[in-house]
Amino acid sequence: MRIWGTFKLSVGVLAAVSSLFGMMQSVNGISRNWWGPVTLASAALLALEGMFELLSGAYTNLLIVVAAMIPIVIYSVFQEWSPRVWVFALLLAFLEWTIRRLSKMTGQSEIGTLVFSLVLVAALANTTGELFRFYWNAPSFWTLRQIAGFMFPIVLPWSLIVILITHAGRDFLKSRTQMRETNPERGDVSN
Repeated sequence: MRIWGTFKLSVGVLAAVSSLFGMMQSVNGISRNWWGPVTLASAALLALEGMFELLSGAYTNLLIVVAAMIPIVIYSVFQEWSPRVWVFALLLAFLEWTIRRLSKMTGQSEIGTLVFSLVLVAALANTTGELFRFYWNAPSFWTLRQIAGFMFPIVLPWSLIVILITHAGRDFLKSRTQMRETNPERGDVSN
């Protein structure tokens, strides 16, 4: 359905923008915290999963090129062309190609969404843990308005990711069941 493609694209773009913002605001910088680039890669690839679904599975090679161009375009803004940019671009293109091949070979259209969403969950769990640690280490109690302002940025991404994982997991399991029913010698069906 196109709505899920739009949802994946939206969540991917929101997560990528959030990740970029977090990387820009980081005191430690990218070299000390690897969650930023991992989250950015996962979010970008999730957005490409949404584009793939919106394009009805066409333009696979174009999406691989777009995956490679994402870090190049981002780093062009900062006029920084280190070798890490090229490695990051090649890695994104390779991951997009790998997911496209896995989806085609296994017939599991939601495998990329599931993998990238789970990586985003791991990154989000790390960020949420840091935010709660910051809250509990605060010297004074917060007002209800401060608590609401603190909780909204946590609850919103978690709810979006949980919805996406639930949908992708359900479709993944449904397609595995259908594959076993139509081709029992390929699955591990017991007699």
